[in-house]
Amino acid sequence: MNGPLTLLLGLACGLAALAAGCGGSDEPAATARAQTLPACASPSARLRRPRALPAAFPLPPGTVLTSSKAPHAGQLILGGIVPGELGDAADFFAGELPPRGYRLGRGDAEAGEEEAPFTGRGVRGRWRVSAIGGCPGAVTMTLVLIRQTP
Repeated sequence: MNGPLTLLLGLACGLAALAAGCGGSDEPAATARAQTLPACASPSARLRRPRALPAAFPLPPGTVLTSSKAPHAGQLILGGIVPGELGDAADFFAGELPPRGYRLGRGDAEAGEEEAPFTGRGVRGRWRVSAIGGCPGAVTMTLVLIRQTP
């Protein structure tokens, strides 16, 4: 094969290879989609991040905080909805807390729920994520933090 046909095939292959490498994002498509809550998980309330939650404490992308309680001085209980699947939310906490100075304790997983304790940066606490029945693509999150006194 010589001439214009060879050139055309070469250009087509080159463009196909170039397009395959240009996704527009380094994030997997599932991660990008997981940052939006499905309609079945639409919260009735959306709260701002409370000041009592340490600035360095990570929350999964797209998390919507729905409740905040301070039952006693130095204690915070947060509720929220996280876009994504149960394992993704649990993996987020397991992967993001240690590099930010929080040590994870022994976690527990049951059908539809995962949780683990943590300590560090002047607090101790526990995170828990739970499946929402009939609502794939979102989980509830409960976060308990207790300030440590020196």
